[in-house]
Amino acid sequence: MRRRLGTDRGPVSGYRLLPRWLAAREGLAIGPAFIPELRDVAARIAELIDLFEAADSILAATLGDSLTRAALGSHGASAAVLIL
Repeated sequence: MRRRLGTDRGPVSGYRLLPRWLAAREGLAIGPAFIPELRDVAARIAELIDLFEAADSILAATLGDSLTRAALGSHGASAAVLIL
């Protein structure tokens, strides 16, 4: 199932990764390690999706309450870039 994250990015998921992972193993014997490896790949995809959702929430909160140049103590257009 695809999960939609963000309107400008479109769907983000492992829907391309998993078929490619399986295709790379086409013709290989399925041994006892196959199912655990498949589960590991699926778990990593799910973890990435969760991280993207968290990043979307952080970005939305930041954009909704961002600092102005004046709040940062900058009074000109040529202010130094703030590096975090």
